[in-house]
Amino acid sequence: MSRIAARQSTLDEAQQRLGRGKLLSEAVGADGILTQQWEFATRDQVFNVTAVEGLVVKYAMNAR
Repeated sequence: MSRIAARQSTLDEAQQRLGRGKLLSEAVGADGILTQQWEFATRDQVFNVTAVEGLVVKYAMNAR
């Protein structure tokens, strides 16, 4: 099973573990903080990742 990582994983670390992801959306809030939604697909699983300022704050994993 692929792991995104423990707490405080960066988006770069997720990309190193899971390969090139697909950027689904990004938004900059009124406070200037960048939030991105990514999808990473491995042979067996699909990961949906939310990153804030390059830090993974939430992810969901689904079997293919």
